[in-house]
Amino acid sequence: MAVSDTLFLFSSLLENIPWLSNNIWRIYHNGLLGIIECKIVRFIWNTSVRVTLITLLIISVERFRATRQTLQKQRPYTRKQRMIVLGLCWLVPMPFAAFFIYAELPCINQPARKSLVPGIWIHELLVVMCCCVIFALGILTTKRLSKLQPIDAHLAQAQRKARVRRTQAAVRMVITSVSLHSCCTLPLLIFNVFYYVKFVFPSVEIIDFSTCKDWKSISFIMYTFLLVVNSCFSPLIYIVFLPDFKEAAKKVLFRGRETQNQTNETQLSCSQLQTVGRSGQNLSQVETNQN
Repeated sequence: MAVSDTLFLFSSLLENIPWLSNNIWRIYHNGLLGIIECKIVRFIWNTSVRVTLITLLIISVERFRATRQTLQKQRPYTRKQRMIVLGLCWLVPMPFAAFFIYAELPCINQPARKSLVPGIWIHELLVVMCCCVIFALGILTTKRLSKLQPIDAHLAQAQRKARVRRTQAAVRMVITSVSLHSCCTLPLLIFNVFYYVKFVFPSVEIIDFSTCKDWKSISFIMYTFLLVVNSCFSPLIYIVFLPDFKEAAKKVLFRGRETQNQTNETQLSCSQLQTVGRSGQNLSQVETNQN
């Protein structure tokens, strides 16, 4: 998830550099190469923004399965299984990303674009269903943790508490992350529903675009700012709720400081040894002079 958040922030920055600089800076080349570069950035943006939700769903399913663990020995994931899970997290959003890139092509006429609207509605419905499933699995997992499981009777109290604590931390992380994701994507979801209903049925008066004169700023807030907020705060949620992620972050952030401290300690030890050696030499010279 941290990788997807980083890619999303990077692609969002690349996409909005012209808008933020009033079209002074241009990052794409002219001609076909610029079109290819633009579509690659859009593909990364559309893929990474959905990877987090798929990953949260997989974590929710795994934590729910962990609460149903029996006395059978649970083997850790092999490298092949890890690659399969990682592939699911990234390969599932890619068809949706390609679909939305195709829907954004300017060469598509209006009848063809209208035929794509049901696919967009299906995507939005799947996003809502995915969030609901994550919330439901989090609630069910929390309820299961409050009850004594068959495996708990064969575990020591310390092991039982550690198992419950790890699962609760993961569940809280997932629920907090999906809550943040829902709050940041809900305005965009509602706007897309209204927009495409208006697009398919022009006679239906749902939203009046003439009432607002600055749709560019509103679009920037919904399509970029709120999603960037989600990607920026997600690592903080991981650090708060996941001890392993917190320790890894500490190692990355304070590695330079630890290296400098170790260097200073080594230099101090060397200087102390040199001082002791010089003192020994001076004592030897004094004894020699006395003799």
